[in-house]
Amino acid sequence: MGKKIGVKFPPDYKKIVEKYNGAYVLDTEAYEFYSNFSQAHATHDLGLMHALGGEVDSATETMEWSLENKPFGFPSELVSFARDGRGNLLCFDYRDSKYDSEPKIVLWHIDGQPGSGRELSYIAPTFNKFLGMVIKE
Repeated sequence: MGKKIGVKFPPDYKKIVEKYNGAYVLDTEAYEFYSNFSQAHATHDLGLMHALGGEVDSATETMEWSLENKPFGFPSELVSFARDGRGNLLCFDYRDSKYDSEPKIVLWHIDGQPGSGRELSYIAPTFNKFLGMVIKE
């Protein structure tokens, strides 16, 4: 899929997709960050990671669907990989370079006003660091 859309996905993301092809982490506050939208610290659930197609149930959002049905004002340099329980999109941020195999992770707020500076919140410097925030041992 990354080659198809002209980006490099992080190696850890590829491993998860190959093993699970979409995953649910519902009703569990999974990561903390500063929300530019609410202008406060927030904790969100991971929600639903997009599958890459194949055998998926009807509740599973695929990467293909998310790319074909981008919300109004969604930046073209972002590639969503999950939707949280509030409808916000967790994204790989390729604004610096679409060839970066370790893009930053940002949250695109579904209710944010595009171009306001409050529609995106920084989550982690890499997908691996994001996983460290989510997976508590």
